[in-house]
Amino acid sequence: MKKNGYNIYATVPDVSFFLKLTENFTEKDTYVYDKRESWLQLTGGIGNQIIDRLENSLKEPWIYFIHLMDLHAPFYLPPEFNSEKYGKTRYDRMVSAIDHWIGKFAKKIDLQKTTLTLTADHGDYIPIIDEEPKDTKIHSLLKKGKQIAPPLEPVGLKLYTTINSIKKSLRRSKLKKALTEDELRTMNSRGQWHLYDELIRVPLLFSGFGITQPKVIHNQVRQIDIFPTLMDLLQLPSLQTTIDGITLHPLMENKSTEEPPAYIETGSRDPKKLG
Repeated sequence: MKKNGYNIYATVPDVSFFLKLTENFTEKDTYVYDKRESWLQLTGGIGNQIIDRLENSLKEPWIYFIHLMDLHAPFYLPPEFNSEKYGKTRYDRMVSAIDHWIGKFAKKIDLQKTTLTLTADHGDYIPIIDEEPKDTKIHSLLKKGKQIAPPLEPVGLKLYTTINSIKKSLRRSKLKKALTEDELRTMNSRGQWHLYDELIRVPLLFSGFGITQPKVIHNQVRQIDIFPTLMDLLQLPSLQTTIDGITLHPLMENKSTEEPPAYIETGSRDPKKLG
């Protein structure tokens, strides 16, 4: 698909939403999301795949959409980043691992003629301590059983998950005596009744072509404002009559603009429950 003369590429997980979103792109690479133990995302090959595309196969002018899932729990932390040098918790260390790869990508991009945007579709609770239970002898036996009798893997996986859940509950009961309510909240999972700041305040960075000076913007902005901003920065024809967002370029140029309201909602991960 060419839009305004641009070749549009993508690297996305094999989730139905992303497959539908990118079905008419010029080219796309998909990677396995659910089998993360056997496909280690950026470290396991996706990172090099992205670098190869940046180096060899993008036909100018291009748009390259990349959606990474490496920080989604349960994530698999590369061993070389599993030290205090890269963060206090496993979550912090995983952020460091992702940051390392983003740095690699940036080196392959000519920022004199390319706009690089970094953002997220949602936030998450950021744990202040590690809660992932350490493997026990039972866990080791379950892993061996998976290799010996593959057909029993679903039963073993359910038992493994149940054991972890019980261990987490017992540990959380102990932590209630040592942590504040806000600190305990960091161990929750999203997709429930609440929308705390950490779930809705996500990074949004623009750099490269069209960005004339470094600036931190404190105004409330919305995800639907990203594409109009890119259109403005790249000096492409406006789509203002067919989309809801507005360009953020005036804010980058120190011009005052009206701050529009933002609509935010939460949904349950369980299809049988309401958010």
